[in-house]
Amino acid sequence: MIHRSPLPLVALLMGALSGSAIAAEECPYPFGGGEGADQLNKGLQAASSCEAAHDLHTACAWGSSADATFTETVVAKCEASFLTTLSPARTRAYRARLKHCSDKYAHEEGTMNIAFAAFCQEEVAVAFAENSAVASRVKVAPLATVKASFDCRKAKQPLELVICSQDDIGAADIALSKTYTAALGQSSADARTVLTKSERGWLDFVTAKCAVPATGTTAHVLTRACVQAAFDVRRDQIVLCGSKVAAEQAGCLGTYTILRSELPK
Repeated sequence: MIHRSPLPLVALLMGALSGSAIAAEECPYPFGGGEGADQLNKGLQAASSCEAAHDLHTACAWGSSADATFTETVVAKCEASFLTTLSPARTRAYRARLKHCSDKYAHEEGTMNIAFAAFCQEEVAVAFAENSAVASRVKVAPLATVKASFDCRKAKQPLELVICSQDDIGAADIALSKTYTAALGQSSADARTVLTKSERGWLDFVTAKCAVPATGTTAHVLTRACVQAAFDVRRDQIVLCGSKVAAEQAGCLGTYTILRSELPK
């Protein structure tokens, strides 16, 4: 039985990556499930060439994290035809381009982006299999740096790395920073002391509450969502606490929360 690829859009997008139009072809294997995956993997291994394996995967793309597994099979077939013959310089260029694919989609949500990263790496492997000399000279555009209240290119601390992992979190950090700076400028000397002390404690609270990884590795999606929510709530809290009388501000600012419903009234 012939099955049409469940994701023809992926084929078109992958064609755009390589600068050539890849038509959506018929996939000869069932979509989904362990049996379908096994059959596709065997088909990829049996393909006549690197390019044939890539074309087959394109036709049979699942549009999910499973594509990363299929890509391993395709890339291994491609690398068998060129990897051992690469010079050290071309090997570095190849590895750099594979890493660029991973970095490009590393902080995007959804399994579709895992598939995009996988196909990106396949395109690199196919290009090197076809002509490593030309492929190694291709320059990749630097990835856009997330904008935050600080320079993300210099981010080193675990929480800084989480902030710089996603545009939305960076934007929340900028908004909080503006609110915090405005509050400092409008406060008395005693209030500024309370606010700065409170802010240091709040940063420690967020790191622990949101399970920010200490190693600087890519944070879990729930950690990133928690950090973004915490920054939004803290911005509201600073505004709310600033409206209170001086005697109540310290206690108000020292109450750390994630949910808006938990903010001090």
